[in-house]
Amino acid sequence: MRTVGVNATIHELRRLADMHLLDQDRTAFAQITGSTVYDLLNDPTWEVTPRKTLQKVMGIHKVVPHVLNARGLHLLRALLSERIADHVRRSRGSQQHSQYARFMEDGILVFSDVQNITNTLDGLFRANDHQVERVLHMVSGFHRLEAASFTEWATHTHVATDPQFYMHVDTYHPTWKIFVFQKTSLEQGPLHFVYGSHRNTENKLRWLFNRTRALVTTRSISARARDATGPFKDATHGFHPSLRVEGFEPKLRARGLPDATFRRFGFRAPTPIVTGPGMTLVIIDVSGLHYRGWAAPGAQRTSAGFAGKGGGCLLCIPRKNPYACEQLPDNC
Repeated sequence: MRTVGVNATIHELRRLADMHLLDQDRTAFAQITGSTVYDLLNDPTWEVTPRKTLQKVMGIHKVVPHVLNARGLHLLRALLSERIADHVRRSRGSQQHSQYARFMEDGILVFSDVQNITNTLDGLFRANDHQVERVLHMVSGFHRLEAASFTEWATHTHVATDPQFYMHVDTYHPTWKIFVFQKTSLEQGPLHFVYGSHRNTENKLRWLFNRTRALVTTRSISARARDATGPFKDATHGFHPSLRVEGFEPKLRARGLPDATFRRFGFRAPTPIVTGPGMTLVIIDVSGLHYRGWAAPGAQRTSAGFAGKGGGCLLCIPRKNPYACEQLPDNC
């Protein structure tokens, strides 16, 4: 995959904000943070921020510890990347696709019984109608998908401790993973997704601010603990750049949702993607809340995924720098 570069300067960040943020974005930002986008982008701290840090801020790093997170820097990154993704899709005509409105609202598309199109994983891409390719171009707006096949079938066996059991967002900007599932019951620990949580609504922004405002230095990030169980806390489970939902308890399933998160921030209850016979194709924006459903150790499920990889993302349309894609280069 070609590297997608960006002019990582505070002047460029201001230009992008001026170009793409909506009035409603600025209003929500001010209400949540008690500051304004203008004040954040003109804070004197930028004058002493190292260039390498600014490159991370304007790159694909999931979370960048920075003193300005206390004033909403992570929110700005999330809002701006979403608006740029919207711009790329509109500019490339994604809104003409029949599934566009549904994907933009839900953040997930589920196509059941796709063997009616083809009886093989390979055929999902090689079928004459190119339906899968068209929908992937639509959700991303990208010219280049960087792959044209799926991985082989693989069987996942559940273990007692798995970080993927904890509800999380993969990263701050729109990113799309594609799975194909064989028949999967609730007892097999299916993918769960919170419909609509991929969009940076005021409630989603409040949650992001609550989770990132204290991430002002690497000294505040504890070592990663892989074997912790029980309700998630940074202090006991270790910090994950893919932000976990504090208080979430996988084993309790629906009763494991912490009221402080799902009532205070207005998220919908997560939906398990239980699938029937045959192959089910699932496309999700993993900047939305999702997780691997808990299942007893030894339980198994079978799946495959899109063979794309890049930007630290597997089974996905490779992650590309949203700021660099704003000018619609061919490698986006």
